[in-house]
Amino acid sequence: MFTHMRQRLTILLFVLMLVCILLSTLVPAPAQADVGVQPILPDGSSIQPDVETPIQMASERVVFNVRQATEWDSARVTYNPMAYGLQNPLIPIWQLSVAEVTADFIMRNPTNEAISLTVWFPLASALENDEWEYHPREVAPRIENFQVAVAGQPLTYSINELPNPKGADYPLLPWANFPVTFPPGQDTLIQVSYLIWAQDDITGVGMFLYYIFQTGAGWAGNIGRAELVINLPYLASPETIGVLPEGEIYNGHQVRWIWEDFEPGPEDDFSIWLIRQERWEELETARMRVILWPDAESYLDLADIYRRLILGKYQILSGFGEIYQPMGVQAAQEALRLLPGDGRPHYELAIFYLAALPENP
Repeated sequence: MFTHMRQRLTILLFVLMLVCILLSTLVPAPAQADVGVQPILPDGSSIQPDVETPIQMASERVVFNVRQATEWDSARVTYNPMAYGLQNPLIPIWQLSVAEVTADFIMRNPTNEAISLTVWFPLASALENDEWEYHPREVAPRIENFQVAVAGQPLTYSINELPNPKGADYPLLPWANFPVTFPPGQDTLIQVSYLIWAQDDITGVGMFLYYIFQTGAGWAGNIGRAELVINLPYLASPETIGVLPEGEIYNGHQVRWIWEDFEPGPEDDFSIWLIRQERWEELETARMRVILWPDAESYLDLADIYRRLILGKYQILSGFGEIYQPMGVQAAQEALRLLPGDGRPHYELAIFYLAALPENP
């Protein structure tokens, strides 16, 4: 019997090790940029010219409308059956989030002559992370529903597969390109829109969105004004945004940034870490239950949700951890007051206190 139990334990440990290896492949890679024929620019970007030009970018306004994905969204993408065909129990496709993105660029021609050139926009949505596996029929995974208009008129664009600056062993990268003529002494509005998938992190708590500003430096001079707006399906606050650039302005479900006289480099490329919508909805439901039925089980349930929001591999998550750890302690203490002889509140408190240590044992 003892031998049989040891065999079962060995098998269980082996399965857990395989699961950990699988989860380690789900960490999203950050957006990158490099020199070459074209820089590596995933997840949307500023437009860029194909040649040196006197045309200036007077302003740039980018809006992300974040929402839960639908089955209709997933139907537009072909997924690798060896990846998502596993019916991934951790991240079902209809639980992922997407962002509908619009970007308005006001371009200024300060010269006395009309200037015609080709404008480029990257269509790659990811580089070397797990998203490659989900698009087996694509040379590179792409943003969805890309559209462009100039002066309010929809424009047809071409797609070129260009060499990857990282080397010939890497897949070609897709770029949209379209011709634009800028009248002398006038401003011209270029609008692009597209849809991207938020990249979920390994913890199951958050998701990442990116935007590449550095291509805007290809136009003459600095960008006069740049604004980036993110509209969320929940209130924008430190409880829902774990990591973000400085200078944020909160307003209800919206957070935005404004930069003046902006000359963007690689260090200015934008990234943000948001709480996943289903995690936030679970937290709000547990909080409401405590209000309506303030019993020990309600507080224990709330403490358990806080614990899952702050821990990543038994270390406190930067951002959400600092926000939710004291709230978790409070919920667990309330459960302990109502159940002084129960071990569960002690367990929750121990986890919260250990997670907050500078060097977690």
